[in-house]
Amino acid sequence: MSGRKRVVVTGSSGFIGRHVTRLLRVYYDVIGWDLQRDSCDEGPVGYRRVDLRDEELTRWQMQESRPDVVVHLAALRQARASLNDEQSYLDSNVEGTRNLLTALSPQTSHVIFTSSCSVFGDQNHVSDTSDFNPLSPYARTKILCEQLMGDYAAKHRVTVLRPFNVIGAANRHLRDETNDSLVRNFRQAITENRPLTIYGNTFDTEDGTAVREYVHVQDVADLILSSIRELSGIGAGLKAVNIARGLPLSVLQVAQIMNEAVGRTSDAIRYIESQLGDPGSITSQPGRSLGNWRPRQDVPRALEQEARWAMEDRFHERQL
Repeated sequence: MSGRKRVVVTGSSGFIGRHVTRLLRVYYDVIGWDLQRDSCDEGPVGYRRVDLRDEELTRWQMQESRPDVVVHLAALRQARASLNDEQSYLDSNVEGTRNLLTALSPQTSHVIFTSSCSVFGDQNHVSDTSDFNPLSPYARTKILCEQLMGDYAAKHRVTVLRPFNVIGAANRHLRDETNDSLVRNFRQAITENRPLTIYGNTFDTEDGTAVREYVHVQDVADLILSSIRELSGIGAGLKAVNIARGLPLSVLQVAQIMNEAVGRTSDAIRYIESQLGDPGSITSQPGRSLGNWRPRQDVPRALEQEARWAMEDRFHERQL
């Protein structure tokens, strides 16, 4: 390791984690913590296999890594799945976070934690200080983790980031492959030449489908970099920020954008029953920025790119 600042990124092999390590390693010495090594060439500088549920292992790895900054991304993150497996979400998200904070090195001056817009439930025009209204065990675990971060912030610097629905990718190899991710499911349907499946069309919204905010993963990574640059080294305290553009889209609009980008009819869509725990609408005021950070990526363009990647996948599959 060099004399540069040292950053541990938990969940480094995940969708957001791969983009964050890819960016941060340009400026810092990065150690990725995850249950599996990143399969991409653009992985972290260092890698440790760490299960945050293991308190002793977490403490030992923290002593070995001695980070100046910890970016805590590791979590189970599927709201629907959490309805049937709440204990796993409590163990991974809450106890894992508790173990991480308990193990922190005296050298660590700053913790950045990614929470979720799901803490707000079904609300419109939320701000950084809006009341929480969780609709799933997943959302409740994020609130509990924010509370743990608040306790730690009494003596340390903590930044809590609440990204709204994260989409896009720096390249096709870094796409979100999470089961039950909306864009991933739409992309897979295009590859297989199936209609896009929308859960529910009877919500109290303009077109009956759920309304969401979307933010590009590269903007999230940029904000994490800005947080490290601007807040690390500042005294103790907590700053909580929503990451949103204030430009919501309905699920139907997302489907139409992706269909039309690859020449499919905009009505190549099928509706099925909405799922328990799905809010009808969750929108935000534009996220309060940190310093000079502003979201720069175009969301509709990113959705169009996802659709084109899906068509490339179809072509490659035909060649096999």
